[in-house]
Amino acid sequence: MNSSRIKMEGETGGDLKAMTEQLKTEYGFIKITSAELASWIIKRFREKYLDLEKRNIAKDFFSAKGYLKTVMGQLDESKGIQDVIKLLREDLILPGKVKGKESGNID
Repeated sequence: MNSSRIKMEGETGGDLKAMTEQLKTEYGFIKITSAELASWIIKRFREKYLDLEKRNIAKDFFSAKGYLKTVMGQLDESKGIQDVIKLLREDLILPGKVKGKESGNID
């Protein structure tokens, strides 16, 4: 079994502890640690919800620098600066929107 450490931000550490305690209280016959519950949540999320939430994750963690780097890497080197500017204007991501693979901009 592989193990990793995760640093939780904000109140998530307290939330995880509260969820673990709630499960132990409501189901006194189970034995579970916060690490086991976090692993179960992550696995279940990947299996059932990741495909549904990928676009929201991309929007919430959008990096303009990373986006421009990707666009620049896909450019044909024979294109001039005017072509690059035109491409960026046509494909520009507006604040709050992320260009998806399957269909255009998403909200």
